[in-house]
Amino acid sequence: MSQLGEHEARACASRVWLAALLLTAACASAEPAASPGAASAADKAAPAPSRDDAIMVNVALVTDKLTLPNGLLVVLHREPVATSAYVHVRYHVGSKDDPPGRSGLAHLFEHLMFQGSRHTGERDHNRWLEDVGGSSNASTDRDSTDYHEEVPASALPRALWLESDRMAYPLDKTTEESLGKEREVVKNEYRERYDNRPYGHVSSIARAAVFGRAHPYGRPTIGNEAELDAITLDNLRGFARDHYRPNNATLVVCAPYDVKQTRELVTKYFASIPPGAPRAPRTYPAPQLASDVRLDVEAGVDAPMIALAWPAPRVHEPGLQELRYGLRYFDADLSHRLVTEKKVATDVSWYLDAGHLGSLVLVEVQLQRGASTDAALSVIDEYLTRASRLGRVYPWRSFADHRTRAVVSAVTRLEGLEGRAEQILHGIEYHTERETAQLDLRALLAVKAADVGAAMEQFLVDRPRVTIVVRPTPGAPRAGRVVSR
Repeated sequence: MSQLGEHEARACASRVWLAALLLTAACASAEPAASPGAASAADKAAPAPSRDDAIMVNVALVTDKLTLPNGLLVVLHREPVATSAYVHVRYHVGSKDDPPGRSGLAHLFEHLMFQGSRHTGERDHNRWLEDVGGSSNASTDRDSTDYHEEVPASALPRALWLESDRMAYPLDKTTEESLGKEREVVKNEYRERYDNRPYGHVSSIARAAVFGRAHPYGRPTIGNEAELDAITLDNLRGFARDHYRPNNATLVVCAPYDVKQTRELVTKYFASIPPGAPRAPRTYPAPQLASDVRLDVEAGVDAPMIALAWPAPRVHEPGLQELRYGLRYFDADLSHRLVTEKKVATDVSWYLDAGHLGSLVLVEVQLQRGASTDAALSVIDEYLTRASRLGRVYPWRSFADHRTRAVVSAVTRLEGLEGRAEQILHGIEYHTERETAQLDLRALLAVKAADVGAAMEQFLVDRPRVTIVVRPTPGAPRAGRVVSR
């Protein structure tokens, strides 16, 4: 079968299986969902229904891979029926690579990349795309920085040219004046996200306590105002030489173009960019807490808050996926208990921030005015223990339904070009493979309820953690400040 024929067959299979999967999920969700926090009599009496083999999913993404002589890794994915093209460049550099005393440099650099490059003339990067009906965005994480565009299919050459020009000449349009203006934009972003938000510093306090300030994950990606002010144009140019080079990047192109034609375009625009010197990746030990840490925080807010943080497995380590499952449903049940039943909280939220050098679990509970923080902590610990018993002490009857919904969500993300590009990059970033959509879905389907409970127990129950108690204090910063350790 030709590559096009194979692609069309698999794309068709993907859409067919998605419809079947959605139907399966709809049927499954028609059953009453059992609460993972409290085992009912029916849960204890009846075995959990098994749907382990009820879902078959085929979402393999056909790709073509090449590495240019300068080291740029390129992955091409053809979607014949698409009317747009999607270009995604990932530089394998993030805030973990900020120089000492210059936190926030990677994120500031990302902002500067939109000012234009050597051959863009008076128009900045976005204007070149808007002129053809395209759009772009970017993001900086701890481990990577991403730039992506979506344009009409006919404008793919323009998008590739723009990305190649700023890869080759990233700071050509940056002056002391433009750096100063963009620095103020980032500092204002910092104030909006942290300083001026109620409880705005809580997540940063938790991160620093879990990772330690010497670890690059122990500080916010955006940096802080003092270190942003210290960043010079020479710092940025050195950062570009070290990290913004083709042999430290991956380019993914999803488009309706013939693969041979796309290869020729990529080679035309990117092959002449010189590589940089090889650099060894930075390594740090995974974070560990020797004992519990309690931090009291005062904030100019109306109601108290509790935040709990734990170190978690790194992205490539066992248990992370199971832990994510458990937190999702622990959160829903705990929210029902504290917000709806006991009415002592207004909101319960969590996130699992996973990275190459370590991961963080953070649970935040915003309490009602006058609510007892000790009583809320007692309920949280009770529910953590119950969640750890899922599938082991008692069956989790609705677990297969939850798992089906997770698979539906994962497949749905692959319907668009952006989701496909992100899946391809995920495979390269975390598995060194370009095609992991099928493997990832099989891994989702393979998760067992007992594994979820075991992960909750292994990483969260009776394990050292950071407990942050925020108390309303007139005159204190809204974002909060630590007053005791």
